Amino acid sequence: MDREGFKLILCNSGGKPSKELYYFDVLNQNKVAGILGITYNEIESSMNTDIPIVSIDRHFSKSITCVTSDNYNGGRLALRELVKAGVKKPAFLGVVTSVFSETMLRKKGLSMKRKSLGSSILCMKSRTRLWMN
Repeated sequence: MDREGFKLILCNSGGKPSKELYYFDVLNQNKVAGILGITYNEIESSMNTDIPIVSIDRHFSKSITCVTSDNYNGGRLALRELVKAGVKKPAFLGVVTSVFSETMLRKKGLSMKRKSLGSSILCMKSRTRLWMN
């Protein structure tokens, strides 16, 4: 990146919408070439930028590109591999958000595979982060 004249600015909001919007202001002021972002907060109406944005696993408006993996089949594959490794009580950890993201398809794929295997899954969901900083 440096050879091409670019620098990387890494921002970590800790999932706080106000901090995410603060970082958008900082990135605007620094006239960055583009933003690659991951957020599960409802901030779209407050985002004010002409900078190109690419979102990971979350669809916004048509003006913001979204890239994602095959989360559904990823969930199926994850459970298959856990069962193949001999895991008797697999668990799913997830965060419940008010906005749809592609990552929700992981649980759906995992649940469908569970049904076909006749397996059970411990499901842990939270409205807040499941880890501590």
